Amino acid sequence: MLAVALPEHRESQREALLDEFLQRYARDIACETRLFAGMEALLCQIESRGVMWGIVSNKAEGLAKQVVVSLGLQARASVLIGGDTCAERKPHPLPLLEACRRLQVSPSQALYLGDDPRDIQAARAAGIRSVAVTWGYADEDTVREWGADRCIDAPMDLLDEDLLN
Repeated sequence: MLAVALPEHRESQREALLDEFLQRYARDIACETRLFAGMEALLCQIESRGVMWGIVSNKAEGLAKQVVVSLGLQARASVLIGGDTCAERKPHPLPLLEACRRLQVSPSQALYLGDDPRDIQAARAAGIRSVAVTWGYADEDTVREWGADRCIDAPMDLLDEDLLN
């Protein structure tokens, strides 16, 4: 990808630029990171019901952990799977299946929220119910075309539609 973006640079220059980018990314990864509106309330509600929750990200596990720690979620999340935790990344089902294994739940008991089509593809392939969310980074109309089992517009809709049962 760098060869396409920076064709005028030699390979060694591209590698140096990539290294510098990754260092800056790791240093500043959580500077402006916040939970989406309504997520804290949702987490409190599901935790009060004894529901375990976790994070499966394509971000490298170490970087994902930095974000989780910066948000104060490390003691609350029951599992964290990064893009380098398993041999495969989403949309492959392996990361979601590994999360289920660690939580000791069957995929049929799990529910996966996603803001990217790879999330929905991974959930489907793992046999996990999928919920596409419209408050992430994708266009709302596009989200509804991903083929998720459900689509919600706000975090608390997860409870309103009783999707946890």
